[in-house]
Amino acid sequence: MLNTQAEWLGEEGKKRLNTLLNYAPILRCVWEWKEAFTTWYDCSPGFSVAKLGFERWCEQGHRIDHDAVRSTLKTMSNWKEEIMNYHKCR
Repeated sequence: MLNTQAEWLGEEGKKRLNTLLNYAPILRCVWEWKEAFTTWYDCSPGFSVAKLGFERWCEQGHRIDHDAVRSTLKTMSNWKEEIMNYHKCR
């Protein structure tokens, strides 16, 4: 449920997701950050916009105090060039 994009969930799935996300503010925050990444990745129209969006997404992550987010940011930093190359080739 947490891995599925919100747009792919039916009404019942959205209700369940909302119930889960209400258990802890950090859970909702991290889930929204995950959704923002998917939107950025799928919707950036070109390299310059994608670069700016990636930097903003990383900044958002730095404001989330959680080990899993810090680990994700480290991985994304290590793979930034490869991730950004996708947007050069679109």
